[in-house]
Amino acid sequence: MPEQATHKTRLTLLIDADDTLWHGNIYYMRSRDAFLEMLGALGVQRETAEQRIDQEEQNNIPTLGYGPYSYAQALQVTCEAMLHDRTEQVKTDALAETKRIAATVLTHPMQLLPLVTETLEYLSTKARLVLVTKGHDGVQRAKLDESNLERFFDRIYILSEKHPEAYADIVTQLGLDIDQTWMIGNSPKSDINPATAIGLRAVYIPYEDTWTVELSAIEREEMVVTIERFADLPGVFGL
Repeated sequence: MPEQATHKTRLTLLIDADDTLWHGNIYYMRSRDAFLEMLGALGVQRETAEQRIDQEEQNNIPTLGYGPYSYAQALQVTCEAMLHDRTEQVKTDALAETKRIAATVLTHPMQLLPLVTETLEYLSTKARLVLVTKGHDGVQRAKLDESNLERFFDRIYILSEKHPEAYADIVTQLGLDIDQTWMIGNSPKSDINPATAIGLRAVYIPYEDTWTVELSAIEREEMVVTIERFADLPGVFGL
């Protein structure tokens, strides 16, 4: 924990992880494209397969949560459904390739977004930093370990879902001044709207390849500042 990140610090920044600090969804997109190309080579229409993947992922989230395990299960079920009338050999080979493709979202190298480390290092001397991300606990902690960013954060929260009640609980647990607490992230659905719903202000940093499920209209625009890069954060607070 940074020495400067104490309870006496008034300004607190709640910071998302995937696609805010490091690349995340881009690897799912590449994996998904490879899977759809495989099915396409077997005569499956791309649009039909995409719709089935989306449906299966939504079905899986309540039990498997967000992340690679829910995603892998969605690909497997989609593969089985799209190829149910093929020969056993075709299905066996396709399922093996599906598992290989799904596994790539866990084997890619950690890639931080530009100037994230330097920006966090500076901000940790000026404000209290709290990581607030969602997904599978083990997967998110592995990413955090690989990133070498945990040293900048006072607390780590890995949530199964980000909703207003979750942000309210964090504010209460940490005894935060709601007028001096901001949420920073790339997802209007999970980072921005739930935070502003309880009176927090937010900094929205759009990410080109944000998962479509996370995209929605920003509901309280007067509470939100939009910037282009994570490195622009200090300027938002005049630091």
